[in-house]
Amino acid sequence: MNPPEAVDTQNRYGLLRVYSYYRLALAALLLLMFAALRGTETGALMQRELYLGTAVSYAVLNAIVLARVLSRRRAPRPRKVFALLVLDIATLVVITHASGGINSGFAVLLMVTVGAGAVMVPGQIATLVAAVASIGVLAEALYVVVQRDQPVSGVFSAGVLGALLFASSLLVQGLAGRLARSQALAQQRAGEVLELQRVNQLIVQRMLTGSLSIDADDRISVAN
Repeated sequence: MNPPEAVDTQNRYGLLRVYSYYRLALAALLLLMFAALRGTETGALMQRELYLGTAVSYAVLNAIVLARVLSRRRAPRPRKVFALLVLDIATLVVITHASGGINSGFAVLLMVTVGAGAVMVPGQIATLVAAVASIGVLAEALYVVVQRDQPVSGVFSAGVLGALLFASSLLVQGLAGRLARSQALAQQRAGEVLELQRVNQLIVQRMLTGSLSIDADDRISVAN
């Protein structure tokens, strides 16, 4: 049976691999949305060069990260995962800004990033990820209000989204903690059962009297 440290390492690597695939799929989706939004109200507000440059750069970086993750096959350090999450947050904030602000809907994708951070990094760092995302959304909304003379309602929407980001992070952290404790308990119980089996086998092997266990079809299932 694998030790708990080895199992935890495998779990963290598997989560990072899945998230790396998601990041590449997200980059492809952003590029598809660039083409799909032409001629729409959101497309009219879009800063095309900023959006396209950010999306293309994000796609290239994600392809490199995915290739590195698949080649190394080991769990990353929390600070490296944190750096990836901050990169995702910065990208989505810029994409949101280039698409006309928080009303474009792209900022909602930060929920996935924050949720992933709550699972892949320790609690304090996961909360910091939620804080960075909330600050990024609020900063973008304030910038739009000041520079473009937009309604203050965008700041209120950003504040609500920031609160939801914190709530989702804390919720996922709680669920992930309960799952980790359940997994550790299951591993402990499995180890105890295995130890009992070894003791029983040792006792049977050292018995002076032979024993046979026969099933209903008169076939020997256990013999010492």
